[in-house]
Amino acid sequence: MRWPASVLLCWALLAATLADVASGQARFRVEGSEYLMGTHVTIVVLSPDVVEGQQAIDAALEEIRRVERLLSTSVPGSDVHRINHAEHDSPVDVADETIAILERSRSWAIRLEGLFDITVVPAMELWGLGAEEQDQPPSSDDLRRALDLIDYREVLTDVDAGTAMLGRKGMKLELGGIGKGYGVDRAAITLEQAGIADYLINAGGDIRVLGRPEPGRPWRVGIRHPRDPGALLARVEMESGAVATSGDYERFVEWDGVRHPHIVNPLTGRPVLGVQSATVLAETAEEADVLATYLFILGRVDLQQPALLVRTGCVDECLTDPEVLSNAAGLERFQR
Repeated sequence: MRWPASVLLCWALLAATLADVASGQARFRVEGSEYLMGTHVTIVVLSPDVVEGQQAIDAALEEIRRVERLLSTSVPGSDVHRINHAEHDSPVDVADETIAILERSRSWAIRLEGLFDITVVPAMELWGLGAEEQDQPPSSDDLRRALDLIDYREVLTDVDAGTAMLGRKGMKLELGGIGKGYGVDRAAITLEQAGIADYLINAGGDIRVLGRPEPGRPWRVGIRHPRDPGALLARVEMESGAVATSGDYERFVEWDGVRHPHIVNPLTGRPVLGVQSATVLAETAEEADVLATYLFILGRVDLQQPALLVRTGCVDECLTDPEVLSNAAGLERFQR
């Protein structure tokens, strides 16, 4: 059988993980990787049958491709691309799934008091954090005009008609803060439907796991140090759930020697300064993805409020500065 060239296979046949020794069942570690949703996606499964394990991975990667074809801003013909390029006041026919994620994005924005907003694109573009670079920071007037175009309440959906549109001319959507996590969750569902009970999905730091890689040992997920790519800030052991990290180290611009990350505060129109990374553990990758973005924007000071975890529903969180791993609650699961 000839595997797709885009999938990098790692069949550890000689070093197969032997699990469930008491039952005499051998499980093989099967791995696939592909560049999707703007990042490298790697899926590892444990399966008693190598071919079935690879087929499950292929199906999960195809599910992520499908989500990308719906939600990407850069794929012509995607629902989000068509919404962004539609004439003003022109409803766009979109999939029910797209409407659902737009409405969940609105619910997140309400819950998080506007600090998560999928319409933040005009401000990102001003700072050179969109498709085009800028040779200087925006003026105050430019920022004011951009802020007029940032409003999650102007993402208008019609469930009955199956349409979506933007309420103001010049608005744009960007689902990067929720779409990647959603894609990971869809891949997880696909694996479980294929009978895979032990897996790890890693989409550029958005991670979801189930089961164990070997008997008696949970998955160990490393949290990258924001300033030392070869070092880990912390590790967490998990048998189910998701982890997501928002950081200032992959997409950023520098003005006058100051790093401005791609994460922009929707209420100010300015990139968030003074935070290097925020990591969240949650039940789903979508929840972890959204809350990591939110906590990064919120910043260190507000994280000292114990009520934060209740308000957000966050399972655990950590926010880092140059040398500190700080926590509001429940971080005994993180290990240095």
